Amino acid sequence: MNELLRSEGLSAKSRDALESFHPMYTGGNYLPRTEQAEVEIGRIRIASTTSDVTCVYARAHESLIHYRVVDEYGGKTRQRASETRTNQPMTLGVFAEFFLRAWSLVDVLEMNFEGDCASALDFFSAENFYPDFDLLCRQRVRDHFPEPEPD
Repeated sequence: MNELLRSEGLSAKSRDALESFHPMYTGGNYLPRTEQAEVEIGRIRIASTTSDVTCVYARAHESLIHYRVVDEYGGKTRQRASETRTNQPMTLGVFAEFFLRAWSLVDVLEMNFEGDCASALDFFSAENFYPDFDLLCRQRVRDHFPEPEPD
């Protein structure tokens, strides 16, 4: 098991072995492959049974940076425009707006926790080359799920 988890790309046989051990090992396995010269620049993982993952891929082409939001369900979890282009790298705020409009973390959390901020905050992790992306996502969740008023 440890050898499989440390490997860089799993074969179909290894992936199947992990998935048969527990469904949480399916997380990220069904993302579309990156295209030529494309890299993953952001990822949100939710703590569902299958550890669902949604990502942003980016690539430079003809002096523009092309971005696309991808999920493990052929785009079925995305809600708005999932592709854009910029001539400069996005700031953290612009990146977060793009990602969280295309795939609404808050909607996913609301569907699962109906206003329970603490549980919502425990249900996801956000990774990115922007160091504060996870903190920004957590602040957006706190803003959406106001603390209950004391009795």
